[in-house]
Amino acid sequence: MGPVEVILAIDPGAVSGWAIVSVGPSPEHVRSGTFHFTKSPKGQPVSPTELVTYLCAEANRDGHTILRAAIEDQYLDKNVNTLKKLARNGGRWEEACEAAGIPVEYVAASTWQSRELCMPGAKRDVLRRAADAKAFGIWQLEGPEHRIDAALIGRYVAVTMYRRMIKPPPH
Repeated sequence: MGPVEVILAIDPGAVSGWAIVSVGPSPEHVRSGTFHFTKSPKGQPVSPTELVTYLCAEANRDGHTILRAAIEDQYLDKNVNTLKKLARNGGRWEEACEAAGIPVEYVAASTWQSRELCMPGAKRDVLRRAADAKAFGIWQLEGPEHRIDAALIGRYVAVTMYRRMIKPPPH
């Protein structure tokens, strides 16, 4: 058996969630965690670049190939300062992934949430509970919310990629 193809998914923020999910019809959660831009506990990577480098090395060691990074695209928020901070953090993640040779795809929150949670137009607290329940139901994965969101972003992209790979070519 060859390497397992995986997605590195990122929910950017001051506390960013990240997850590695296998590509397939029923994606498996490989690993996940959070990254704090404002502080870094001892022993943890201190920049997105260091974390992505570490995750690539771990993936290789485990026999995985990271096909792409999926980063949640930012929604338009009433708070301009929050929007600017999130956009900058997303850019730092993008730069780190590209430096590691990982192609980047941005995924709108409304896209992955409508596919994974099947609740278009639901309020944030309802989506939060639905995301927590889904991640626990499939993988027994529990919070924090950024970690859960990253895992579900990864699941959405992993299933989408799998469907593209098995689709027969046009005649």
